[in-house]
Amino acid sequence: MTKNMITETLKKINALSGLSVDNIIEKIISEIKTLCEADNTWSDIDKNWSYAARFNVNYKWFNDKTLLHYAAEGGCERVIDALIQNGANIEVEDKEKNTPLHRAAKNGYIDIVNTLIGNGADVNKVTIYGRTPLYLAVAEGHMDIVNTLIDKGADVNKAGEDGKTPLCLAAVYGYINIVITLINKGADVNLANLDIWAILLLALKKNYPNVVKALICKVPDVDRAVPDYRKTTGGRWTLLLWAAENGHKDVVDALIDKGADVDKVSELGWWSPLHLAADRGHVDIVEALINKGADVNKISQGRYTPLSLAAQYGHVDVARILINNGANVNGGYSTHLPIYSAIHGGRKEVVELLLEKGADINATGEGDGATPLLSATYAGRKEVVELLLKKGADVNKAGKYGRTPLSWAVRACLQTK
Repeated sequence: MTKNMITETLKKINALSGLSVDNIIEKIISEIKTLCEADNTWSDIDKNWSYAARFNVNYKWFNDKTLLHYAAEGGCERVIDALIQNGANIEVEDKEKNTPLHRAAKNGYIDIVNTLIGNGADVNKVTIYGRTPLYLAVAEGHMDIVNTLIDKGADVNKAGEDGKTPLCLAAVYGYINIVITLINKGADVNLANLDIWAILLLALKKNYPNVVKALICKVPDVDRAVPDYRKTTGGRWTLLLWAAENGHKDVVDALIDKGADVDKVSELGWWSPLHLAADRGHVDIVEALINKGADVNKISQGRYTPLSLAAQYGHVDVARILINNGANVNGGYSTHLPIYSAIHGGRKEVVELLLEKGADINATGEGDGATPLLSATYAGRKEVVELLLKKGADVNKAGKYGRTPLSWAVRACLQTK
């Protein structure tokens, strides 16, 4: 006989008509005896609880579970009632110190949760892993059980052995309604090993913007920088930087409404929110940041303007918005002018837009004094070369070392032969 057989047997009994406190013991013994006799295990069990006259309702089966554990995790409400009336121990623990209430809460059986609590079950009892019934209910997203447990006195801030509080779990799993409920019921956003910032970043990383929006109201300083979990260039970032990069417009709006600095850069000064939104092509976020006064000509530590990044990655709509809102088409460090970024990325459409808006077609901004035409020739951007020639680029203007577009083209031809 297996543990699953016990659960299924109790489910079968639970569905019987005429079940009562007077006949349930007989029915349980009969059904389980049949199972045990099938695999010759009855004689051992018979010594402990075979006869109704000395039936041990708290007999421990697999992993120290009693029938009450199995009935609780199987949703056998009628069996639960009868077992309790026959003296079942409400607080009995299995091998991992789960009580029947833990099992019912985890598996989502609200009626059984109410029955167990009504008969005195401790809502704050913990397993060997420090998990309360509330912790388990939150982890599974059982909103109704969460409400019941809290109303009956469950500790909303009790963390498990892993350091995660119910609020942290709800945020990580994206259970927005549970997050809001826990906050309204007094959950401390700064408790446990994972503080509010870790919760917010995990929620953003797992793409649960609604959770972030719900928690922002509890953040004392929205401009606090937090670690970059990817450990890439840029160091610690603000929440606005994270939201701008990942396209969470609702979060961006919520942060701005709470007073977030739209121009605050990452710890090492690499990027502003507008740089990141332009880099990723998030048109709606670019517009939102500009509307709140973001500097469209801000130069990053990496010597890029937002327009340079939009140009490099071919985000022509973003580039147009930036230009229409005052972005300098010839602005930024000479080596990262927007037109050079567009050429390096092979973005003909952006190059054309920049020229239409006044970009210097014969600029010498590259480190070697190369013009846009020289850079396009060197990079092998044939369509861009044709566009520049059509727009009147100087075909004879040489770079710092006397190289002309023609000399670079000849050199490229020779190298391919």
